[in-house]
Amino acid sequence: MIDIKDRICDVVAGKVMSAEAAAEFVQDGDKVGTSGFTTSGYPKAVPLAIADRGKKAPCKINVCTGASVG
Repeated sequence: MIDIKDRICDVVAGKVMSAEAAAEFVQDGDKVGTSGFTTSGYPKAVPLAIADRGKKAPCKINVCTGASVG
């Protein structure tokens, strides 16, 4: 994982995790929101990890995203 300590505050630093670990929080029927508007806000690793997890344990989720996510 990249070192992002200079970009986040100590309060949330302990909550940083891999995309695969974050994908484990998504359950069947959940609503998932992602960022958008330009490639700097493009959701990258987590949506792919959710999709990979869905191949192993299919479920349905609702995805809400900003405009222009690539």
